[in-house]
Amino acid sequence: MTSPDDHEVNARFADIVANWNGDEPQTAPDPPDVPATGSDVSNNPSDAHQPMPEAPAEPEPSSTPTPTPPPMPDVTDGWRAYSLAEEEDEGFVPPAPAPLPAPTSDWTFWAALLGLTGGPLLLLYRVLADPDGGKLPVLFAIALFCAGFVILVLRSPTHRDPSDDDGAVV
Repeated sequence: MTSPDDHEVNARFADIVANWNGDEPQTAPDPPDVPATGSDVSNNPSDAHQPMPEAPAEPEPSSTPTPTPPPMPDVTDGWRAYSLAEEEDEGFVPPAPAPLPAPTSDWTFWAALLGLTGGPLLLLYRVLADPDGGKLPVLFAIALFCAGFVILVLRSPTHRDPSDDDGAVV
């Protein structure tokens, strides 16, 4: 069973949908009726035995049928329309990556790589395979990692050309 409030809500919704592309709905919404709260009830104990007032009877639904909402507007035009931009295939093919340097030509690269990967791997081996070993392998793994980091920082260029502003090189 629907209450009269549902009919009002449906009519309001139909009005909003009908004026979807317009400026304002044709009718303004009615302010809702606020039921009385318990603040109006007195705290007098003699009022406690008085009968409660009867609830107002529900009004009979009107004989007019509920308006059916119009079909939704087509959103392929107007300010709500959106279409994806056609992407042009640029045919970008990335260049081949530079080969790794030979161990004899760039020993600092390989030393940094060994320190940064070998130190944590040695520490992981120490924790998983030999947990009761001495402190020397742990100190060696930490020193190996720190040495790899220092070598990596020392390999970085010390100065940059001010005209070379290409950003980061990956």
